[in-house]
Amino acid sequence: LSNFYRPFKQRIHSYFIERPEYLRSLGSLDETDPQRPSVIVPNFLYGRSFCVSTDGGIQSFCCVDQCNVLMESLERSISHPVASPCLIAELVEVLPSDTVAAPRN
Repeated sequence: LSNFYRPFKQRIHSYFIERPEYLRSLGSLDETDPQRPSVIVPNFLYGRSFCVSTDGGIQSFCCVDQCNVLMESLERSISHPVASPCLIAELVEVLPSDTVAAPRN
C-alpha cells in the first residue's frame, strides 16, 4: 500500500489517491497481513475510478476488458465450480474473440 501511494506523496503525479476505505469497498484492499496491506491491482483497475462520467454525472462509460467477456462465456458454458482441462480446452478452441477467430489452433 505504501508503494501505491508513494508517487502521490512525493508529488510525482496525482494518480492513485483513493482512500483505503474506497479500496476496501472495491474489494481492492488485501488486508490479509495487517502489517502490510496491499492493493489488488485487477480489482482496482476495474473499479469506478477508471470510468469516465458525463458532466451531469448521469452517465458513465467504462472500458470493457475483453478477457472478462471471454471468461464470462467460459463460466456460463461450464456452470460448475470445477472443470476438466480437456473440457476447458474444447471450449476455448471454439471461443471467438475480436483478435482471434475460432476455431483456435
